[in-house]
Amino acid sequence: MSWRCVVCGKKITEDHKPDACPLCGVVSDYIVADSEYERPSGTLSAAAIADYDRALALEVEATNIYNEAAERAKNEGDELTNLFFEALAKNEHGHQVAIKFQQRMRGA
Repeated sequence: MSWRCVVCGKKITEDHKPDACPLCGVVSDYIVADSEYERPSGTLSAAAIADYDRALALEVEATNIYNEAAERAKNEGDELTNLFFEALAKNEHGHQVAIKFQQRMRGA
């Protein structure tokens, strides 16, 4: 069965509804059957566009910080810390995708 995250638009193919979106991490309350999915609509206000832009910049910065920390840990031979920061970077990337999806779908 196909599912869709209403936050980031990720199409998910699994037999059962997932507990969370594998891309942006949102809980299953925001995952619907693909056949019931409705694309986001409506125009964003100037303030909302500014908020999305600011949030995206923060997510990009956080991703860079986590990637740098992961690389440093890797170079120091600290595998657990490397994996920890790689996971955080992946999570922040999912947030970036969700923000960009909302901007694209809502005309920002």
